[in-house]
Amino acid sequence: MAGSGSMEPAFYRGDLLFLTNPASQRYQTGDITVYKIPGADIPIVHRILETHDLKAKRKHINAGLPPNQLLLTKGDNNNVDDIELYRGINWLERKHIVGKVRG
Repeated sequence: MAGSGSMEPAFYRGDLLFLTNPASQRYQTGDITVYKIPGADIPIVHRILETHDLKAKRKHINAGLPPNQLLLTKGDNNNVDDIELYRGINWLERKHIVGKVRG
């Protein structure tokens, strides 16, 4: 559920969102994600502004999976990116992503 007005006019507070998060999914700039930072009370719904791929140290570890990604997000109705929301981490990682908004 959208919990604030940061994604208006795409989503309004209280809108229900449907999510997917298959392990093989690679996130793209422009995708709308729901993420949760450890220690934060609620998940955040924001759009991916920038991505960076990290190469695996050993090829067999990630065979068949997309490269690990670093993600930077921003609410459509916000003036700045979300780095201040990340609580001491510089980029989101896949482990922070609850899902990608579908619809």
